[in-house]
Amino acid sequence: MKIWQSGETAALRGMSDGMFWSARSTYVIHDQPDELALLLLPGAECAAPWGYIHQKHGDHSAWDRWGDEISRNWKIEKYTWRQKRCVILMQPDQYYSTLMMWDHQTGEFLGYYVNFEIPYTRSPAGFDTHDLELDIEIGPSLTWEWKDQAEYNQGIELGVITEQMQKGIAQAVVKVLEKLGKHLYPFDNSWLERKIDFNQKAPVLPAGWDIDIG
Repeated sequence: MKIWQSGETAALRGMSDGMFWSARSTYVIHDQPDELALLLLPGAECAAPWGYIHQKHGDHSAWDRWGDEISRNWKIEKYTWRQKRCVILMQPDQYYSTLMMWDHQTGEFLGYYVNFEIPYTRSPAGFDTHDLELDIEIGPSLTWEWKDQAEYNQGIELGVITEQMQKGIAQAVVKVLEKLGKHLYPFDNSWLERKIDFNQKAPVLPAGWDIDIG
């Protein structure tokens, strides 16, 4: 599978047992053996299940994420990423990604966000993973709190989150909290000193963004 070059457009996709679940269009910052870095900009073309767009982040009733996924009958809609600039860091074989977020209007650094997910793989359109709901929100001062623990536990109870996934996430949690406690990369603010072009035109989803696998 190809090594992606800086500036190329890649789809960061969510895949549920080989079925397409979601996608965000990103620019590749770098694709290195030990780290993948992607840029997600306001205005980026994205796609997700109807419930994610209109219920989790909309004005309707709460979204039954796991029920939607178990049904294998979700409806995909496109939407536009808004408000926050994000640099997304991913490492091979790791059950998490780390996001750094800035307010798009003011340029203010908003902090970090750790998303626990399936280790990424490569696809012709970009990179595939799958969000498992559990997250850690981290402020600029590195104060932190858990997010969506109830949803994660529900996924375990329903059998969607397997024992292998739970083990991988448990190991990832230890690693993340150790780095955070010692202010180690990427929680050392080194990315705040890098020159990133936040003003380039937001990307659209590349060809093959919605193709199932397996």
